[in-house]
Amino acid sequence: MRVQHAARRRVTARALVPAVAVLLSLFSATSALAGVQQLSTVNDDSTNADLCTLPADVLMVTITTSTTQGGNDATATLVSVGGSVAPADVAEIRVFYDVTQAGSVTNPPSLSNVSISLPGNQKGGSDWTYHVLLNAGAGGKTFDLTVHSITGTDDAVLPFTTATRNAVACAGNDPTASAAEITGADDPLLAGIQYQITTVHSDADGAADLAELYLAIDRNGAGTPGAPDDIVVRTAQGAAATGSATIDAGTAFVIGSVSYDKTEGTPTADDITVTWTFTLDWNWHDDEPTVAEYGVRATDDGAADSGWDLTSIAVDYENDLDLTGTLAVSATDNGAVSCGTTWVHGSETLTWSGLSVVYEGYGTSPADADFD
Repeated sequence: MRVQHAARRRVTARALVPAVAVLLSLFSATSALAGVQQLSTVNDDSTNADLCTLPADVLMVTITTSTTQGGNDATATLVSVGGSVAPADVAEIRVFYDVTQAGSVTNPPSLSNVSISLPGNQKGGSDWTYHVLLNAGAGGKTFDLTVHSITGTDDAVLPFTTATRNAVACAGNDPTASAAEITGADDPLLAGIQYQITTVHSDADGAADLAELYLAIDRNGAGTPGAPDDIVVRTAQGAAATGSATIDAGTAFVIGSVSYDKTEGTPTADDITVTWTFTLDWNWHDDEPTVAEYGVRATDDGAADSGWDLTSIAVDYENDLDLTGTLAVSATDNGAVSCGTTWVHGSETLTWSGLSVVYEGYGTSPADADFD
């Protein structure tokens, strides 16, 4: 009986060996996944920020984690944004685990020791990535990111600060203004006659980006309006829809003011159309021939300048008058008067007729108001 009992005991002991091995294996695997998440490496991915697309999303830091150790969820991360940027320049700080956003802070009131909650399920094996989103106000400033800690990890590679980067203000598109789009540019320019000229000023960043809108009547055709002989007027994108233009040159050569009527968003959302109304005085130039070109120009809110674009066809300015027709004289007592053959009484009224006043070389007459 004792022999058989001993045999049974030995069999039972041998049977326990595999079971213990399995339990130890399970315990070992559980231990590997338990505890803090282990951070493996940290990489500086930061670059200069291009502010042409807002807010500018800049990847700053990547932190890799161990695939074999760590089981606790990370609960929060502490970061700071350095450089010369102000809180108003930072739209958001985002934290991703793998490809999923784990947490963020928008419009942080302070850039120092910003705590970001991480309520997700991150147990190790994927990457942490940190992004900073910048507003337009960051243009011309510097920025960096410090990751101080990630609660629930071993913080083995932290704290870590990126290189300092530059936020580059968007250069945008330059404004344009084409003389080919000038309409109403009549030939000739006659003194005392009112004219309306329409110009189009454009910016591919939108009409609201435009600043100053110019029209010139360039007498010498040199391509750089503004000389004493020229007429240069302007208005602004932000000015009232109608009003009196600013006269930069040639004030003495126009009668009264130069008025404008502008429409934003016409003919496209990138354009402002301006109709200018003016009357040239009789004193612009007496020398002949006097020729001029129309010019158009635009600037934008970034101080970019289209430069002047002038029409390729010069226009004439005319202030000389001719008399045309046959002169006839009529008296109240004797009727028609013939030169040298008809006497008139001292009290008679003579009426002169038959002549028309026209601009020299043209059949157009001045306005009645131009005669005394």
